[in-house]
Amino acid sequence: MNLKDKLLKLKAGCFITSFLLLFFICKDIQSQWDVDYYSNNYFNNISVVDSITVWVVGENQFNDNFIIRRNVNGVWDSIPTNGIFDSLWINCITAKDKNNAWITDYVGLGQNGNAHIYRTTNGGLNWIVQVNTGGRLGGFNGITFSRMNPNYGYAWSNPPDSNGTPLKIYKTTNSGANWLVYSYTVDPRFIGTQNSICVTDSVHAWFGLYNTTGIYDYHKILYTTDGGANFLISHLAYQGYYVNSIEFKQNNQFGIAATDDQYDYLSKSNNGGASWQSVFYESLGNSIKIISIPNTNVWYAATGSQEAGKRMYKSTDNGINWNAMPFPDSLFVKLVYMDYVSYGEKVFLYAIDRNGKIFRLVDNVEIIGIHPISTVIPKSYSLSQNYPNPFNPVTKIRFNLPHAGNVRLTVYDALGKEIKLLVNENLQAGIYETDFDAASIPSGVYFYRIESAGYTETKKMVVVK
Repeated sequence: MNLKDKLLKLKAGCFITSFLLLFFICKDIQSQWDVDYYSNNYFNNISVVDSITVWVVGENQFNDNFIIRRNVNGVWDSIPTNGIFDSLWINCITAKDKNNAWITDYVGLGQNGNAHIYRTTNGGLNWIVQVNTGGRLGGFNGITFSRMNPNYGYAWSNPPDSNGTPLKIYKTTNSGANWLVYSYTVDPRFIGTQNSICVTDSVHAWFGLYNTTGIYDYHKILYTTDGGANFLISHLAYQGYYVNSIEFKQNNQFGIAATDDQYDYLSKSNNGGASWQSVFYESLGNSIKIISIPNTNVWYAATGSQEAGKRMYKSTDNGINWNAMPFPDSLFVKLVYMDYVSYGEKVFLYAIDRNGKIFRLVDNVEIIGIHPISTVIPKSYSLSQNYPNPFNPVTKIRFNLPHAGNVRLTVYDALGKEIKLLVNENLQAGIYETDFDAASIPSGVYFYRIESAGYTETKKMVVVK
């Protein structure tokens, strides 16, 4: 091969490399919201099960309740409403898979004022009543399960009799098979805001309240930190009516709340919701749904704005800065709710709007710390060999956890001195992975050890610099 041919080959290789680099960069940049479904229906709530299965409830153009579900082909199927009676409208849904789902309703004023929790175990072929609230003013505000521990979930309704009487809070500890009921009396002016609920684990839950009187008072949030044994009230730093959305990170300390009439402010808490500080963010204050992606610094916020360019926002620094996301522009788009599921560095988000559209986004995020990498429950404990090995300076460590429990993962040097505690927390059963950064330690042989429920295992790794 002569010099000219070599130069042409090198040039071609550089072009291919540059093209591939540009392709992947553009591919990441072009992650955007697209319309996944369009109809003449009115949507109320959405529950995302996985990257494919999504449930949506609402009313059709004839004001009849309807339920639809996305299937493996990306087609939205109509789901029967057999067994659902006396419901003015179905307002909330949460689902575990394509067969198991729970819905709540609003029945309004009248003799048949019982609001309901319905459950299906056969994909919606039949719905069975699990809960009646009693009274004549039935209306649920939300139902959801913890992502950290799906055995636990909450639903809550407005006072079934009249404002000033106890509202009803329902809790499940067995994946929705049964519901315990708690009663709590709030200020007579306040009831619940629909879809304003956050449940992180077995003991932490937050509920946004709604001031019905038209007389300004501080925004209020009802919350529990002990699984319903006690309920507390906190208030935001400014006055108004609705608390639209509440979201807390997995640590149960840092949270963000949004309201209907403070368009330029979000509220932030660093102590589990006991107190809040307002922070100026143009157009974000009226967010109808805020989402925090576990094991990342990524947040999403869907607003109720009908102004193009102000409907969807994303933060990659834990809610400090927010950037508007490209979103299909239309004068008729008004978002009402959003939900998601995440797998490692991939997030699948779906949003619904008032006028019959469902939007979908597949986005990439950066994982930090320990995170699950599969929904499969392993049959036995195991600790995998780190990879790469030898490494400089970062390696990945993976382990299997067949049962929920406390996990301790530690790195030691060759003399047995503890170098780094990588994991020390309660985890659900699953397959996990975490990074170990050895930038601050010298080359050499090190050991990492896992301990959980009597299981221990140690492996060797090598740092080469």
